[in-house]
Amino acid sequence: MTLRCRGSIGALWLGIGGLGLAVVLSVGGCPLAPGVDTFSLTAVIQGQGTVRVAPGGDAYDLGAEVMLTATADDGWAFDRWEGGLSGSDNPATITMDSDKTIIAIFTGPVSGPFASLGRR
Repeated sequence: MTLRCRGSIGALWLGIGGLGLAVVLSVGGCPLAPGVDTFSLTAVIQGQGTVRVAPGGDAYDLGAEVMLTATADDGWAFDRWEGGLSGSDNPATITMDSDKTIIAIFTGPVSGPFASLGRR
């Protein structure tokens, strides 16, 4: 189960458990309990290359920082990120606060004596 919540920093989240009332400190109105609020990250590749995600995993806790590194195949060049991440910084770091789909855009094929200069 994934819990979605909204609120302000320093808010208090009150939940009624099976036998009583639980008070949980929170950030952004979401409870600070591991695994309560988890999000998925999907990396999609357009062109030819790979994306390394660190740390790897199927689900990330609220606020987790994830680094994505794009590596172009020979003759191709990493151009930019789209979707849940924008820009051309490589590597790039995102903070997990929702389910995200990140698209790595590779351009190519690049040929000629300067082909390796376009690789990032």
